[in-house]
Amino acid sequence: MAEAYGEHFLDVRNALSTDNSNIVSENYKSDGVHLNANGFTIVGEQVYNKLISLGYIAE
Repeated sequence: MAEAYGEHFLDVRNALSTDNSNIVSENYKSDGVHLNANGFTIVGEQVYNKLISLGYIAE
């Protein structure tokens, strides 16, 4: 996907991995599948920063 979407690709899985294994840390899950509030905060921050870096929104 990174190749197909270039700078528009956002690797949230990497942001949610604490050891660069690309596996979502249990610290960010409410169960085996879903994110908890901390996980959603990380994703939200990543999306926000990506939108800024692409110039879609201002800080």
